[in-house]
This record gives sequence, structure tokens and C-alpha cells, in this order.
Amino acid sequence: MPAKDRAEDEHELRAPAAVAPESHELGAGQIQSEGEVPAVHRGGGTPATATASQLAFEGGKSDSSSIDHGVFQPEEYKHACEAAGQDAKWKEMYRNGHTKADAWSHSPKTGMKFDLKKGHSASEALKAWFRGPTIADFRTIAVAEQLDELRDDLGDSKFDELFGSENAAQDKLIPGGQRLQISAAMYTTPFIDQMKAVANRDDDKINRPDAETPRAATPPSEEKKARPGKNAQAKHDSKHDQDNDLANKQELGFGREDLQRA
Repeated sequence: MPAKDRAEDEHELRAPAAVAPESHELGAGQIQSEGEVPAVHRGGGTPATATASQLAFEGGKSDSSSIDHGVFQPEEYKHACEAAGQDAKWKEMYRNGHTKADAWSHSPKTGMKFDLKKGHSASEALKAWFRGPTIADFRTIAVAEQLDELRDDLGDSKFDELFGSENAAQDKLIPGGQRLQISAAMYTTPFIDQMKAVANRDDDKINRPDAETPRAATPPSEEKKARPGKNAQAKHDSKHDQDNDLANKQELGFGREDLQRA
């Protein structure tokens, strides 16, 4: 056999047999742990990761709902307005505070200070302040949050009775300095302790009315009434002595003055 033919026969013997590819078909009940990566839709962020601008302009339409409610710091609200395509909603005076809740009196000139108007429920006004939209700095927001915790502790009825009520008769009894306010100036003051003290005093008045009963005043000393004349003794006689003297004159025909002259 020629060397060429013999070499070809040996090569065929050494060559591995062709192996059929394994089937990747899954049987029923099997879980596929590997496979082709599915196509990813790249149409934008999900609700959890979307930016404010993506949410505001979803579907090609601007949405202002994100700026119509809630509490914002000034820069936050400005950026939210821009992201929602509602630039006109932002006003520079909002840097000094603003709220849509109409139970509050506020002026940009007074800064971050909100005063409850007379005849309004303090609890409802505070809730409305948080519903907003309200623009305030972090100090004012922190004060409002503490006030809301106190409202929750006391209950709406008690909170209104002490700090502002829609009941005219009840509201009239609230001192001006006790009426609810939200102010940045309160941030470093113990205002919550002071308000709790007001509540405690009111509770004492209700539970122990005797504690609020004023003590009887000491009877005043007998008032002296001067009588006509230049005599020093007469000017310092008490009314009691004067009455006795008059009785003596009527019954006996003379008084102390007659005795002194005798």
C-alpha cells in the first residue's frame, strides 16, 4: 500500500467521531438558570428611579400635581416648578415663606412667620399648612413638625381650646400671646414645654377647681373718717367711735367733746 494511502487510513482511525450537539429543550417543571438576555426597554426611568423632570413630562405633557401639595424649602419649590414646566408658579417673594392655607396670616416682610387668624381651628389650620403648598425654611418646618406632634398628644379638641378655635366664644378667651403661630424664631426656644405648661394649668383648673379659687382677702382695717373741726383727736376718731358719740348725745345729752371741755 502506498505510503500516502496508509497515512490517510491512520488519520481516519485517529480522528474523533462527530458528536451531535446537546439539546437545550427543557422538560416540564424545570427552571431555566441560564439563557438569552431579554431585550431591555429603554423608554425612560421607572417610577422609583425617574427624575422629577421625567415624572413631570411623562407622556409629553407637563404635570403640576407634584407642586400643588406638600411642604418645600424655597429652592426645592423653585426647582420643582421648573421641572414641572410651571415656572410661573414660582415667585421670588416665596423665599420669605408662603402657604396656600388661608387660616394663616403671613407677610413676606415678616419673614418665616405664620400667625393663626382669629376664629380658626388651630388643629385644622396646622393640617392645612402641611397639605400646602407651603414654602418655608428648615427651621420653620421643624417647628411645625413639633407643633403637630403636640397636637397629636393633646388631641384636636384640647389643642383648639388652648391655641385657636373656630368656636367664637371659646376663641375669645384665648390670650393673644397664646394663639398658635409657626415661626423660625421659635426654633431654639423651649416653646413646646411652655405650651405643655399651659395645657397642664388648664387641666388643673378643670380637675381641681379649688386650686384656682382665689384666697379671701384680709378685711381692710376700719376706715377712719375725719369730722369737721380742728381738733386732732376728732380727725382720727374711727367711724365706730363717731357713731357711739352720736348715740350718747342722743341718749344722754352730751358726748366726748363735752367731757373734754369739762
